[in-house]
Amino acid sequence: MTYEMKPCPYCFGPVQLGRGLHSYDKWGVWCPHCNPLSKAVHDSPEEAAAAWNGRLAVDPRDVAMAMRDGELWQRVRECEMVQDPDYDLVTCSYCGYEEERNISVAPGGVVTYDGNFCPQCGGRVREER
Repeated sequence: MTYEMKPCPYCFGPVQLGRGLHSYDKWGVWCPHCNPLSKAVHDSPEEAAAAWNGRLAVDPRDVAMAMRDGELWQRVRECEMVQDPDYDLVTCSYCGYEEERNISVAPGGVVTYDGNFCPQCGGRVREER
């Protein structure tokens, strides 16, 4: 079966749906051009496609894709990247994704996320107040 997939949020190229990205019995999505990938924690390709397509629209091109025949076909959400108390990483408050690459560690051990959205669920990261 073929699934209609939103493009990569980084390069806007087509993505691929497959098995074995992290686990041979789970499904996930990845971009063959710039290599971001979802966590392969989905039991079926339908679940993986729904999770990928449920990402927040983060660019005008993505927003335009959110409308189809005058109807919104994707969910929009926000999340927070919360500092892990024991490690130099942050965790998404929505999907639980742990990010240790796109962070800054300030003196005193304060860890902040340097991105605008979660690479896993696509939720727009709320700015700190």
